[in-house]
Amino acid sequence: MSIDHTVSKQEPAKPTVDRFTLQQQAFFRSEAALKAKGELKLMVDDPNYNTRETFSAKHEHDMPFVDRHMKYMSEHPKMNPRHYLSNLQLMTKIKR
Repeated sequence: MSIDHTVSKQEPAKPTVDRFTLQQQAFFRSEAALKAKGELKLMVDDPNYNTRETFSAKHEHDMPFVDRHMKYMSEHPKMNPRHYLSNLQLMTKIKR
């Protein structure tokens, strides 16, 4: 019996693909989602907010700020996106 000691190059890990429910898909197509995504992108571009990517155990990569919060809003359809974004801005505002 011999053991193969050759070194093989590993391919980069492929991110897992989220499967969205019909309700989530409808949210992503909505006007509220378009506005929310735009607001989240503005926050990412503003150095006054902490919008770093965070580790997610479900994903093999860090989840971008915009994607993470869009996904969260899509999972909670009864939540008001404007209120959520307002609270998010308060929580992520960098105090100087």
